[in-house]
Amino acid sequence: MTQNDLPWPSGCETAGLIRDFDWAASPLGPIAAWPQSLRTAVDIVLAMPGPATLLWGPAYVQIYNDAYIPIARDRHPALLGRSVAEGWPEIYEAVVAPLLAETAAGRAIQWAGYAVTLRDRDGGSEERVFDAAFSPIRDEAGTVAGALQTLSEVTDAHRARTSLRASEERYRQLFDAIDEGFCIIEVLFEAGRPADYRFVSVNAAFCQQTGLHDAVGRRMRELAPAHEEHWFETYGRIALTGEPERFESRAEALGRWFDVFAFRTGAPEQRQVGILFKDVGVRRRAEAALRNSEMRLRAFVSASADVVYRMSPDWSRMHRLDGQGFLVDTAEPSATWMDRYIHPDDQAAVRAAIARAVGAGTMFELEHKVRQADGSLGWTLSRAVPIVDEDGAVVEWLGAAGDITRRREVQEALRESEVRFRGLVEGFGQTAWEADADGVIVADSPAWRAFTGQRLEEWLGYGWLDAIHPDDRAGTERKWRETIAARRPVDAEYRLWHAASGSWRWSNVRAVPLTDPDGRIRKWAGMNIDVTERHAAQERQAVLVAELQHRTRNLMSVVRALADRTLAGSADLADFRMRFSDRLAALARVQGLLSRLDEWDRVTFDMLVHTELTALGGEAERIGLDGPAGVALRSSTVQTFALALHELTTNALKYGALAQPLGRLVITWRLERAQRDGRPWLHVDWRERGVRMPPPSVASPGGGSGRELIERALPYQLGAETTYVMEDDGVHCTIALPVSERQVTRDLG
Repeated sequence: MTQNDLPWPSGCETAGLIRDFDWAASPLGPIAAWPQSLRTAVDIVLAMPGPATLLWGPAYVQIYNDAYIPIARDRHPALLGRSVAEGWPEIYEAVVAPLLAETAAGRAIQWAGYAVTLRDRDGGSEERVFDAAFSPIRDEAGTVAGALQTLSEVTDAHRARTSLRASEERYRQLFDAIDEGFCIIEVLFEAGRPADYRFVSVNAAFCQQTGLHDAVGRRMRELAPAHEEHWFETYGRIALTGEPERFESRAEALGRWFDVFAFRTGAPEQRQVGILFKDVGVRRRAEAALRNSEMRLRAFVSASADVVYRMSPDWSRMHRLDGQGFLVDTAEPSATWMDRYIHPDDQAAVRAAIARAVGAGTMFELEHKVRQADGSLGWTLSRAVPIVDEDGAVVEWLGAAGDITRRREVQEALRESEVRFRGLVEGFGQTAWEADADGVIVADSPAWRAFTGQRLEEWLGYGWLDAIHPDDRAGTERKWRETIAARRPVDAEYRLWHAASGSWRWSNVRAVPLTDPDGRIRKWAGMNIDVTERHAAQERQAVLVAELQHRTRNLMSVVRALADRTLAGSADLADFRMRFSDRLAALARVQGLLSRLDEWDRVTFDMLVHTELTALGGEAERIGLDGPAGVALRSSTVQTFALALHELTTNALKYGALAQPLGRLVITWRLERAQRDGRPWLHVDWRERGVRMPPPSVASPGGGSGRELIERALPYQLGAETTYVMEDDGVHCTIALPVSERQVTRDLG
């Protein structure tokens, strides 16, 4: 293939978007009709290593390269093919239009140090600083047909200059306005090494923090002979090199932690060091509380009904496993997990399933045998999803495994019972009968007549077919005639009329040929046995198994989406772990509710609200709840709906009504039938009062992934209708979604 044979344009992500764009509906017209000057300009823009965008035509339609995508952010890819006035309305009139007027006149122009606020898809924003250049682009006739904009980001340099100016200003005002402990010391050297230091000046906060009210002019060894030697080395190094240092120090005598910033002050020959002390005891206590909180969250995960585990990207090491008593816990990374947990009979199947999942980057799912915590054989249904970083690389696998040992035992017992049942049928038939060699019933069977209500003359011959369900009749007759012709035993089931109850019941029929010594069939002996209860048991089991698989699939889908959204909104893995553990705990509480319900029960809304508020420690006297009890939720909606309530509750505890002394939370709900289809809908009103909201210039807390879950995920996944408003005195959120028809008839009629 030659260069001319390649699709145009090509070579990058944006090139593909340009090819697929419907240019015929844009001011530029079909791409096939573009002039060579426009094509050349597009090739130049796409080949540039830095951010660049082409603004073409009277409307200045925008075409940009891959390097420009991080600048476009949430405007990409909608920005492609739009006029610059539509794409950047907030800066067009004041900034971009005057620059384009210069290029239209054939003049190139530069713009240095321009700050632009860029928005993220999750609602966040960030100010970035750029140097921009606008150059005129001419068409074949030499007329200016557009402009080439190139950008150079100078945010870091701008911030560095700003920080330097701020640092100098802080230094100038150090003694005038400082409210932390501060002192200036003179480092004393002996034989070229720092041996002690003398206090030159101290402020009041320093005296209050340390209790050294008469330190000025005195040496440290005089005040504290056991002072750590490495501090002398640190301050000596700063005095000699002039390089500032920041570190944390614990004052043993005071039992307090300080954040210390030390820097050289004065002339180098003075060997003086300024030391700023900030009490970080509150932060340290907060970190300890955070660690305790993480421990509690891990305990919640451990209390889940499912085993939770984490695996390395290639599954060679198990990072952690919370076994829920079903499997042995693993707190440290282990490379021998396969032999420890997986039964030898199933290890090959597990490895094959892992290879398929890793190769395709899709969910791992397998039902296999395991060694239980007590050493006995067990069965589990295991599912795991890959967790990826911003580049799409798998960083680990997160999985959950359910204990299905009892289900497997029931299935095995059912199979054994069926074998025994078939043996009993063959030996002790409920209804016995005989047919001649051609399959025509010839002998009376009082049991048949008693069961079906047929008279003798009605059921002999082929009259017995009239007692079989119409849907089963033709198939049963065909199978009977084929079996007779093939001279093989009969084993079939069909629905048979039961006169006593006036209903159709399942019957198993067995018939064998009775032959003469020469092999000729003399007659057929058969019997029927009522197997209705067995059919009902099999149907109930199928429903239960389907429900288990459905709930497990829903759970893994929620976990995977939750992991993706949490990872996308997390600053780093530590932040992800905290957020993700918190949300897993909310999910575990819902699973706990679901696991305690029988086949026909449903989680109710008031049960879900009370569980979440109690788990997160909401103060009852500051919470008002008003609504009907027993509103049953659909099982498929509970997990996602519970996560939304968890986000609202967590936000209220951190920033809202439950975090401020005058705050109050009122949750009301009601049932209504929708006019369009008559289905019952639950309407929930979450209203916070008495909350001191931040000023408009400050971003309100509690947004991000939680708000995205309510405003986007609930309508998309559950068909819900939602609002989320930051009012003057707190959050006001409404959620309306369809609920289970069951258990609401008495409330709605």
